[in-house]
Amino acid sequence: MAEDWDTILYAADHLPLSLTMCRKPVKELEFLQEVRERLLKRDFEEARRSQSRKGSEKRIRKKQNIYYDIVFKRGREKVGYGTLIQINLTEGRDPAQCGGYVLAVKVESADGEEKVSFEGGRFSSYEKEVKPLVNEIGDLYRKL
Repeated sequence: MAEDWDTILYAADHLPLSLTMCRKPVKELEFLQEVRERLLKRDFEEARRSQSRKGSEKRIRKKQNIYYDIVFKRGREKVGYGTLIQINLTEGRDPAQCGGYVLAVKVESADGEEKVSFEGGRFSSYEKEVKPLVNEIGDLYRKL
């Protein structure tokens, strides 16, 4: 797997996300569908995931970031998916009702070769568009 997975997520966090990069609705992101399909089909020998949140002080915060990653292993092959969910906070609105962007990274590793690819999407309500996907993938993972 990537020498430093945190470096990939750090780089993703510092990319200037915009509507030009993230035109697809989040429900159409291929990487999220791949994760869902792998979990449904149990197309792996081992899977591990993690989650974290990041934000600055409340009074100056304009965005909240949530990171999810999951790595699937089968033999010597590994496929990892990392997702940065950036919620653009709007004053007076519940963060769950705010919109934002999703940047997903896929790292494939086999026989010392690595391939890294990115995909972006957008959402207008975290609670309505993103949370159901996150919950579904989490539920599938917990059933392993």
